Amino acid sequence: LSGPAGTASGLYGSGWPLLPYVVPAAHDQPQMPTGLTGIIAFISDHENPAGELYTFNPATQLVTRVTNSTGLYIDGVSLSNDHTRLAFYGGPSKIDYTTWEIYTVNTNGSGLKTLTTNSVLDGHPAWSPDDSEIVYASFNDPVDIWRASLVRMTAAGSAILTTLTPTTANDND
Repeated sequence: LSGPAGTASGLYGSGWPLLPYVVPAAHDQPQMPTGLTGIIAFISDHENPAGELYTFNPATQLVTRVTNSTGLYIDGVSLSNDHTRLAFYGGPSKIDYTTWEIYTVNTNGSGLKTLTTNSVLDGHPAWSPDDSEIVYASFNDPVDIWRASLVRMTAAGSAILTTLTPTTANDND
């Protein structure tokens, strides 16, 4: 809290003024509102540095680990409207995003499925209101690999229905 960078803790350095340390006041954790329904999906790296998928039920306060070592770095989870499936994107390499694809898995951990397989980054999936389709960003611009277009496909991954936006602009998230 005091001294220039590289000095031992507690030593005063003329480059920086001495800052007082104030012990924070005790506080209570905010209470979860009652009567909530549904589940919240999230990614955490506390059990796996690459990330795992979890659900949280606010009514029961129960956290459930959905995946267990998929072998993928995981990002961008989306919960289906019927709360039974998760869509996410991920890949085996933390730095080679051309290996990142769209996946789905049931919230009970079964049925992990790869929906896209190509040599571009596919990410940021979102479910249609009836859970029959998924829209995602496909970084498929041949000139700028960081420019994405939005693509619509069946939730089963059986067919790409249409590219919704051109590759000439970055349409993402």
